[in-house]
Parts: sequence; structure tokens; C-alpha cells
Amino acid sequence: MRKFWIGMALTGLIVASAAAGAWAAGGTRKNIEVEYRNIKISVDGKTVDAGETEPFIYVAQGRTYVPARPLAEALGAKVGWDEASSTVQVYTANYVKATTDGEYKVWSMPAQGFAIRAPRGFVQMELGAATLQLALPNPATGNNSIVAVTQSDAPSDGSTLAQRMDAIIAGLTQTFLPGAKVTSAAETGNQRTVEGTTSLFGQGSAAFTLRLVATAKGDWLILTLAPGEIQSQMAPVMKEIMGSFTLTE
Repeated sequence: MRKFWIGMALTGLIVASAAAGAWAAGGTRKNIEVEYRNIKISVDGKTVDAGETEPFIYVAQGRTYVPARPLAEALGAKVGWDEASSTVQVYTANYVKATTDGEYKVWSMPAQGFAIRAPRGFVQMELGAATLQLALPNPATGNNSIVAVTQSDAPSDGSTLAQRMDAIIAGLTQTFLPGAKVTSAAETGNQRTVEGTTSLFGQGSAAFTLRLVATAKGDWLILTLAPGEIQSQMAPVMKEIMGSFTLTE
């Protein structure tokens, strides 16, 4: 095993992989004794590659320090560094961040890598999980329009956007959108968008739009659904919300 005296802040040691080369003004430095003994990181029985930042033991404390980024990423999280506040930012897979931007509310899932926004007056509730869902109520009837965002793994079967969209619609027809009928379809670059009508389990008709966005890491699917009696009112709002979908990485 090896022991070294290293002159740097403890904070810098812990987050070296997240803030390589960054040093906050006004930080303090101290010499500490650390011990290297080829320490490994394991998550669910799988060894995590720590790269060039080897874990070590802080001798005076008897504690083991590991780099934040490879450990967090192995747990499905995303790591960032905020220079202004000297903060290591770890975002778990299901974390939803909600902020306001003027007359809009913006939701993002940093670990998933997307953001979407809607006019604040239309939003009643939000639910963040692997899928982000927004409910946009009609004050007169209480019926909600729905916006949902979800992601799937990159296809391995060589299927086209059209084929994958057809499979999605077939699945939704059996579960969520009975009697769905596509009225239009268009494809531009890595996106395919279809519009159509469906029934809502005996509660009347609804208009829906599905957009499939293909990326190297997988497909994103954005769904908007508006009940029949407010389709014309909600159409421009839903179009604007869908158009605001932005990949953030």
C-alpha cells in the first residue's frame, strides 16, 4: 500500500471527478495523509471503473473517499458541478425539477436529459417518475387534458421510426387509447409525429398527438391528449407544449 501527503481541499478530493480543475475562490488548503490500497468500488456486485481518480483512505479520519461521478452514474444518476456555489449536483433518475419562467412553468428531468414547459394557468398537477405527466384541467367540466413524456432504450432490431410508432399506437390502442385512429402522420429528421382521435372508455372522444424523437441513447415519446369538448380550445396550447420539448444533453 502507498501513503502520500496531498495538498488540496477535502471537498476537492471528494468531488474531483465532478469538478476537475475547478477551484473556488477563497477555498482553503491543507496537507493530509492519505493511503492508497487499490480500493475498488462495487455497485450491485459490479465493479465500477473510477477512471484516473483512485479512491483512498484519509488516514486521520479512517474514512474512505471515492470520486462522486463514477459512483453516482453507476447508480443511474447524473452529476454536475455548480462553480458559483461550489456544489456537486447529483440528480437521480426520477427527480423532476420545476421552475417558473414568466408566464410559463418549466419541468426538467436532468438525469433523463429533457425539459418541457406549459402556460402556468393550465397546469393543475404534476407527477414525476420515469414518465413525466401533466394534467391540464378544464374549469368548466373538470376533465383533464394530458401531457406525458417517456423514454425507451435505443432499438436493436433496425426498425424505422414509422414501424416503432405503429407498434406504440397498437399498444396504446389495447391499453390507454381504445379505438385510436390516426388522421395524419409526418416525419422530419429524427422525429415522427402522428395525430388522431380516440375514445376515452365511454367518456366521449378525444384528440391525441404522439411524437417520437429518436436519439443515440433511445427514443423519446411525447403524448398530448385533449377531451372532445375542449379540443379546439386546447389544440394551440398542446401544440406549444409539445413544441417546447428540448433535450438538455
